[in-house]
Amino acid sequence: MNIPQSIVSQTDLAALIFEMKNYEKWFTSTAIKQTVEARTVQAVIPSLSQPALELLKNESRGNPLSREHIDQIIDSLESYQANSPAITVTLAAPPSQSLKISLAKWCHENLSNDMLVNFRFNSTLLGGMVVQCGSHIYDWSWRRAI
Repeated sequence: MNIPQSIVSQTDLAALIFEMKNYEKWFTSTAIKQTVEARTVQAVIPSLSQPALELLKNESRGNPLSREHIDQIIDSLESYQANSPAITVTLAAPPSQSLKISLAKWCHENLSNDMLVNFRFNSTLLGGMVVQCGSHIYDWSWRRAI
């Protein structure tokens, strides 16, 4: 499964899973209505985020989606969430989306291809970063340097 690049943290992944589950409920409901009413139902598709749209497009590969296929996508996402290694990066300020993607890309290239990078911020660091991986903590903050 190709996870969209903008999904870098466990929070992003949990939001994507939640969104896919809501989409699956809508998809099932619409299919039931079409079966019961024996006609085409004009249902409004729920709005999806760009990562969710990208994931559905990549996973469908041009074929029509089915409930089973959406369930497989959700199961794959949940498995990815449960089994992927994760690190936590604490910065002095909330990171921008481009910084998150850059740091996650570096982690994917140098540490693990399926690494999830969680972000926190703590203004008392003054600058730099603190990285936590399991029980290991690496402190490269300016506060520690001073």
